Amino acid sequence: MFKITLIIFLLINTVFSFVFAESEILWFDDAEQGPGKWIKAKTTEITSEKKQHVFVLMPGDRMFSKEKFTLDNTKKYTLSCDVKSLGKKGNILLGFACFDKKGNEIPSAAVHYYPGTETTLIKTAYMGDTEIYIADGTKWETSKWACVAFDIDSSGKQKDIPNKKLNSLGITNVSKVDNGWKISLAKPLKKDWQSGTYVREHKNFTNRNFVYIQPQMPQKWKNIKGSCQGVARGNPRSGQWWPGTVEFRIFFMANILDGKEIYVDNFKLEIE
Repeated sequence: MFKITLIIFLLINTVFSFVFAESEILWFDDAEQGPGKWIKAKTTEITSEKKQHVFVLMPGDRMFSKEKFTLDNTKKYTLSCDVKSLGKKGNILLGFACFDKKGNEIPSAAVHYYPGTETTLIKTAYMGDTEIYIADGTKWETSKWACVAFDIDSSGKQKDIPNKKLNSLGITNVSKVDNGWKISLAKPLKKDWQSGTYVREHKNFTNRNFVYIQPQMPQKWKNIKGSCQGVARGNPRSGQWWPGTVEFRIFFMANILDGKEIYVDNFKLEIE
């Protein structure tokens, strides 16, 4: 009887430990410590509130943590901070800058793409050309944020992503021609690509892996947070890591549209 009771107790304890597992604070920083943990960060002193020092951002400002964190794909990462705006127009973005195994940041266009645009070049494209010819352009779109990814995975499983073999942004026209499709580029190609090369249309979407977007500027201090767990398959989704991510930095920015500064403080990165 004692053994049965002990087994039941251990099972219950295990279940509760799993369900109510506490997160670990992996990193924390507040402005009282100064901007030393950040790239491109400024602090200011405010005397009208309990907070004495805060980070301050003006239009165009961005903050990156100096530290790079090694990603554990099995863990959930939650990032939070406190924000307050002195203006009313704009939005706030909190998230991560993702880096590959070589330590290079992964650009948005390397992982975001238009589904169903996989096809092949039907003519060799030469450095300096502003047009390419492809077999199937039915799902290709014109956009100043679009580009061509070359030498893609021909299986359709997107194993090449993140693909950095990209031309410059801008597809100005997509038109049907006699034996295929013509894609007009905003800028000339930087290298030659042979006929038969597999290609896909990519796009510059969110410029970082954001876990939280605040569409309205908070006039009072507000705690914002978002989480990231698991690697995205196909096009990246909010709350998942970009394919190819090995390390990351914390990233914060504000699109300030009325020239008023924004205060931010108490950054916290938790892992569970």
